[in-house]
Amino acid sequence: MIIITINSNEYDKLDIREDAKIHTTKRHGVDNEKKANQIPVTDADFDLIPIIINEFDEYFLGEIKGGQQRVVFKKKLSNKNYHCICTLSNPRKKTLFFTTMYIKEITL
Repeated sequence: MIIITINSNEYDKLDIREDAKIHTTKRHGVDNEKKANQIPVTDADFDLIPIIINEFDEYFLGEIKGGQQRVVFKKKLSNKNYHCICTLSNPRKKTLFFTTMYIKEITL
C-alpha cells in the first residue's frame, strides 16, 4: 500500500477483516442491496479494495462513529462508482481498517 496522508498523519497499512466483508455482503451484497441506484457488491469487488484506496479519484472525511474518524475513498472503475469506507486507527499504528463499501451506477 502506498502512504496516504490524512489530517497530517500517514497511513501505510490496510486491514481488511472478514467481519467487515460479511457486513458488506449482508448490507450491500447480491441478495440484499435495496437502493435503486446501487449495484450489489460481489466477492470479486473485494479484490479491488487496494486499487480503490491506492488509486482513489477523491476522498473525504466521513462521519465520526464510535469515536473513530471514517474516510470515504471514491474510484470510478468499469462504469461503476466505488465507495470504500475505512476507519482510521490510532496514528501511531498507521492503519486503515476497511469498514464497508457500496457501488453506485454511473449515470450520464
